[in-house]
Amino acid sequence: MVLLTVYLVICDYYKSIELNFMMLEHIIFKCNGSFELVKKLYQNTIIDCMDHVIKVVKKSSLVGLNKVQCYEDEKDFQYLDLNSILEIFFKKLSSLQKYQHFLFEAANPKIVKAQMIANSIYIEFNLLKSR
Repeated sequence: MVLLTVYLVICDYYKSIELNFMMLEHIIFKCNGSFELVKKLYQNTIIDCMDHVIKVVKKSSLVGLNKVQCYEDEKDFQYLDLNSILEIFFKKLSSLQKYQHFLFEAANPKIVKAQMIANSIYIEFNLLKSR
């Protein structure tokens, strides 16, 4: 996620991007509640094919919170392994999980600014590999 964000700023798709993650102690996120319904039903269901997965998602919520989007015979679907492409050009940020807030700016695309907690001092990292 971090490498992809650096790429989007370097390629001038965005002037700046700010990523904010929740603390590990506070991982309950309202938007994930519907996924928990799928997870519970999935764990108690025998899955043999993609149709079974589709049925689990549809049955997971009585009020239709969870929707299924499928590709017909994988038409128009292309899987890209972005990590293997991006790691050619970028270094990994060690101890990434210590940081909650990241700032990427097109004015200085080599530098990623990170904060351990909100409103603390930014620590700067150069993730671009030198050639």
